[in-house]
Amino acid sequence: ADVMNLDLTTGLDGTQGIGTWTDDDNTGALIGDIFNPSLVGVGTYTFTYTVTGGTSPCTTDTSIVTVTVNPLPTPAITGNNILCNGASTTLTASGGTSYVWSNGANVASITVSPSTTTTYIVTVTDVNGCQASTSVIVTVNPLPNPAIILNNINV
Repeated sequence: ADVMNLDLTTGLDGTQGIGTWTDDDNTGALIGDIFNPSLVGVGTYTFTYTVTGGTSPCTTDTSIVTVTVNPLPTPAITGNNILCNGASTTLTASGGTSYVWSNGANVASITVSPSTTTTYIVTVTDVNGCQASTSVIVTVNPLPNPAIILNNINV
C-alpha cells in the first residue's frame, strides 16, 4: 500500500459521537483513529467504532469500517537505454493504467533525445489508484571521432 496514515473516521458519516476503535483483525497497525496499511499485507481488514454513553436501553452503538489493502503496481520501463549522442529512443512504461513521467508527459511511451546521461522516472497508477515509481538511466555515449591520417605514398 502507498498510504501510510489512513484516518478511519473518514469511513464514518460524521454524525456519530465520540468513540473508540477496535482492531477486529488484530493487525497491530491501528493507533487511535489512524490505520497504517503499509504495516500489513494485501487483504481486507475490519475495524469497529463503538460509541458509549447513550440513554438506556441504547447505551452503545457500533459501526464497522472495512479497509481493503491492494497490492502496489509493479512498474517497468523498456527501451534502449544506451545511445550515441544525437540519437533518440522510445521508453515504454508498463504495469498500470496511467503513467506520469518526470518530464511531465502523461503517456505510456515517450521519445527522448538526451544530450547527456539522464535519469527518467515514471509513476504508474493502477485501477485501484495505487501508485509506484521506477526509473531508468539513459546513458549517452559520445560519437567516435575518427582520426584522419594522411599518408603520402610515393610510387
